[in-house]
Amino acid sequence: MTKRAIATLLASELMLALVLFVFPVGATSSVTLTWTASTTPGVLYNVYRETSSGACTATSVGTGPACLKLNSAPLAALTYVDTGFVAGAKNWYVVRSTINGVESANSNEVLVDLTAPAPPTGLTATKQ
Repeated sequence: MTKRAIATLLASELMLALVLFVFPVGATSSVTLTWTASTTPGVLYNVYRETSSGACTATSVGTGPACLKLNSAPLAALTYVDTGFVAGAKNWYVVRSTINGVESANSNEVLVDLTAPAPPTGLTATKQ
């Protein structure tokens, strides 16, 4: 099977449903990503963090910072915990299946938004 055929197969079978859990811890947070396994046997996964929506494209190499590959080696697990997330930022995540060095297209993209809320308005003071 050619690399192109493998990539096409992976892209068509990549049925990732990323589920997101955010746990604030002081000034930083951890983000736990989970996804549904590909139906292709022997598939592993790569997780990417984006600084803007759509930053990880088919030609992205994952060296960041706009599209950063988070795992150093492909993952067999269907979960990844990102502890490098900083509160006050927006980050998008995608996962790609990989087999024999060929990556699929991106999964659906999820947004983690821990930017500060809008400040209150209308503050008044009354002298008593």
